[in-house]
Amino acid sequence: MITADGRYFHFTLRYATKPDKFSHIIKESDAFYSKENTEDKKSGVKSLKSSFETQNKTKQVSSINDPMAAVMSESGYLASRNSVRYKKMYLTVKGIYVHEDKLYFKLLIENQSNISYDVEMISFIVKAKEKAKNANQESTSLFWNDVRGNENVIPANGRSEVVFEFDKFTIGKDKVLNISLVEKNGERNLVLPIDNDWVIKAREVKL
Repeated sequence: MITADGRYFHFTLRYATKPDKFSHIIKESDAFYSKENTEDKKSGVKSLKSSFETQNKTKQVSSINDPMAAVMSESGYLASRNSVRYKKMYLTVKGIYVHEDKLYFKLLIENQSNISYDVEMISFIVKAKEKAKNANQESTSLFWNDVRGNENVIPANGRSEVVFEFDKFTIGKDKVLNISLVEKNGERNLVLPIDNDWVIKAREVKL
């Protein structure tokens, strides 16, 4: 749930015939994301704008022995079932890479419309497949260690490549990793599902 003031709340709902409580008070501090608090390790959600501004100010790293720079230079190897589109916006995973127990996701965000796209947030959430039987319905948000990219606004008819670094993980066969992109002050939101096979077959980073 995203409220009018820009705060993001994530809930796991379960049916109960006799609930202990009928009402709940939700505090502002319970938000996983807000304009004032752009990072919360419990949520796996960050403000891309904050991340990009921070990295551009603090990171002037040579590409030598830098896995993220190496992944940024890769053209990608995934070529089918790796993209989702909505209202002339495209979200594509170009490749998944691994280096020393770290996973790297290279994403391409394309805007083929005449209206610029402001990135509000992006999230990586593991959840049960809709058709899975007896699957655990709880979802798990994954929190990245670092992000590398140049833009938080995708200009009209423009594009941006972004790389995310995670601690290594795998996904159960009855689950899927959903990469969600949310537009600020708009509804061109995209969700890209990733199967465990792609994670297991992650390519070694070439340094």
